[in-house]
Amino acid sequence: MECLSPFLGEILRPMCDSMCSRVVNAIRFKSNVQALNSVMERLVELKGNINEDHKDKPFRLKIMGWQRNAEEVITKARSKLEERVSCGKSLKSRLSRKLVTILNEARMLEKEGLDLLDMIAAATAHERVEHVPGVSVLHQTTASNMLGKIIDGLRSSEVQKIGIWGMGGVGKTTLVRTLNNKLHEETATQPFGLVIFATPSKDFDPRTVQKQIAERLDIDTRLGETVERLARRIYVRLEKENNFLLILDDVWKDIDLDLLGIPRTEEKKGSKIILTSRFLEVCRSMRTDLDVRVDCLCEEEAWELFCQNAGEVARSDLIEPIAKAFSLECGGLPLAIITVGTAMRGKPNVMLWEHALNQLSRSVPWIKSIEEKIYQPLKLSYDFLEGQAKSCFLLCALFPEDYSIEVTELVMYWIAEGFMEEQGLQEIRQDKFSPSLRWVSLMNNKPERLPRLPEEYCMEASTLLLQENYLLQEASDGFLQAFPALRILNLKTLSKLELLDLHGSRIKEFPKGLEKLESFKHLDLSGTVHLKTIPARIVSRLSSLETLNMKLSNYHWSVKGEEQEGQATVEEIAYLDCLQRTLAISGLNLSQVSMEWLLACTTSVILNSCQGLQGMMKKLVTGSKTFVNLKSLTIVKTSINSSGGGIEKATSKGSSTSPDTLPFLEELGLHEVNFVSLSELQAQLWLRLVALKLLLVSKCNNLKTLVEIDMFTMPNLEEIEISDCNSLHNLRQTIDGPQEPLLPKLRVMKLRNLPELESVCYEKETWECLEQVKVMNCGRLYTLPISSKTCGRIKEIKGTISWWKHLRWDDPSTLETLDPCFKPLRLLGEEMAPIFGEHYLWDS
Repeated sequence: MECLSPFLGEILRPMCDSMCSRVVNAIRFKSNVQALNSVMERLVELKGNINEDHKDKPFRLKIMGWQRNAEEVITKARSKLEERVSCGKSLKSRLSRKLVTILNEARMLEKEGLDLLDMIAAATAHERVEHVPGVSVLHQTTASNMLGKIIDGLRSSEVQKIGIWGMGGVGKTTLVRTLNNKLHEETATQPFGLVIFATPSKDFDPRTVQKQIAERLDIDTRLGETVERLARRIYVRLEKENNFLLILDDVWKDIDLDLLGIPRTEEKKGSKIILTSRFLEVCRSMRTDLDVRVDCLCEEEAWELFCQNAGEVARSDLIEPIAKAFSLECGGLPLAIITVGTAMRGKPNVMLWEHALNQLSRSVPWIKSIEEKIYQPLKLSYDFLEGQAKSCFLLCALFPEDYSIEVTELVMYWIAEGFMEEQGLQEIRQDKFSPSLRWVSLMNNKPERLPRLPEEYCMEASTLLLQENYLLQEASDGFLQAFPALRILNLKTLSKLELLDLHGSRIKEFPKGLEKLESFKHLDLSGTVHLKTIPARIVSRLSSLETLNMKLSNYHWSVKGEEQEGQATVEEIAYLDCLQRTLAISGLNLSQVSMEWLLACTTSVILNSCQGLQGMMKKLVTGSKTFVNLKSLTIVKTSINSSGGGIEKATSKGSSTSPDTLPFLEELGLHEVNFVSLSELQAQLWLRLVALKLLLVSKCNNLKTLVEIDMFTMPNLEEIEISDCNSLHNLRQTIDGPQEPLLPKLRVMKLRNLPELESVCYEKETWECLEQVKVMNCGRLYTLPISSKTCGRIKEIKGTISWWKHLRWDDPSTLETLDPCFKPLRLLGEEMAPIFGEHYLWDS
């Protein structure tokens, strides 16, 4: 028996453990059921809180996987919990074991879900308050008092909505921007979890305002999503915030906040809404609890604001009395004061001030109120515009208020309207269009204009036929953007059409009939990611085409001999005599392709991250072609091999027989280029730069000296701008004895962020044509190529006050002459300095 005891113990122990486990499970059956029910409730709630609609795809897949696992466990748990109802006592132990297994799975999923929720919260975290650019009114007593009243209202539990009202131009927007930025400064202590700034403007469109709010909430708006659907998503998101502040700037009529998706503030305690309007009635119709009227500035504050915008010239002895009359004439209206002050800034001529005041004052007897007075000061700025600039300015009035106008887009319209050359386009109605249209034909009609339609209005339309409309002159801005799914566009016989903007459209084929339009000059196909077909011999027939923009287009230009049958080749561009060509090349080995024929008819070239630049230039200099059209060259992120040949420095100085690849080059831009000096670049690329007028250099951190002693001067250079070159010591090596002027015709010099720069010329050298100088963050530069003999030509010097005070001059009289020309660079805003530090802006 003693021999069997160990053996029996090994056999019986697992049996006893198993029986013990069954007994425990049977005893704990009820508690296991309760625990599983409790975990399931938490898991179901957690599943509802974890949103699958996350904009980051890997994140979204992880969430979907967790949701799927959670659904499986919940289903399994419910099934087992239902079994217990019909389960006999003998089966409870087995069922209890299964419940324990599911319970462990559920607890693990719960932990994973909580971790996932934390990750989502961290990924979607945003600033509680975003800084809004703009001037501050904290230095104005009247405005500060109004701001204090608004802040008191935000702190009051009895105030849910605040209305700020007053006439146009009185400073309502500036006031709420200052409030927003003050809350930004006090992020840690201010009471709102989220501050949202939106601008409805006069032509209120709920979709536009929703997009502004959705962007602030990191909610992706979806193509074709209804206002109601987006409102629900905004509502759900804002409901999760403890409290929010919504600032609606420039409200012209009662807005249904429910339509936007804004929770009611009376139901969500702690959340507030501020609106600005020209009309007290609007504030009352939106049931504001506190209304703050914004009044005009008092005489002293108006004068200070005028001087801030007109500059120190307004305080000079002869001009100050006239300037004060200007300030009074503006009636304390900030917009008028700023507009007039800016128009007169830096104008020292007393007669000019008197004449301008006379213009402003002559219409005063016909002005009955301050509201009307604003228009004369605004018109003064308009009157100071010269020539076609007035027409260019008026064209901006065609855009909606607060619309962000792209400069390139605006310039294209100026060209089309003839402000820069000839004449352009004009407009119809929109009641013939509906979102359900699939094919649209407006053939053989007599419209003069096409209507402005809401963006993506005709979502389903794939065909648009406009041929035989002989009187059509204008397609309004936004018309083609109403057809996002457009695949066929026929413009045949629109003989007067000059400009066609298809930017971002979904066309697959090149518009038909353009080659028959004799006046057609400007075509924008940028962002046409679906464009696949341009028929052969079409582009070459656009004889009047001046601009062709195909940036980010999907169409693949092939070369002759390698083209797909029936497709246009890049050689066709050479037939467009009127085209102002800009050629942009990225990531190409230039030495392996033949570029001569294309460069020969190109006016501007941009080379980005290309290899083989020296090999290409060597081919060009030994070839037979001359590049008379190439005026501009920009090189980006490209290395220059100093051992790669080129012009020999020893023989090149001033040699008229030295080879010159681009003898007519007028503009040269160098960005992140690896070279030690411009002289090295000249030598390696066979460039003499004798016709160069503009030189732009930035982020070339190996650059130490711009021009070495034994290399060419740049006799025709008129403007130079160098920035962010950390190793640049001087623009020219210095030696004893006289030297030829480096830049005899230079008019404009701009230097920025050059910490090692010590000199721009040799000692006592002066640049006789220099007119404008801008210097920022060049702490070692204490001399300029200006003397008492040449300082009379200087029109403007800009820099920080501390830099200006430390400059050294050849004669005290030089400083006296130049002092009126100096304009200190403006701080981004004194009140914001603790946040941004000493950052300056160019005062253009």
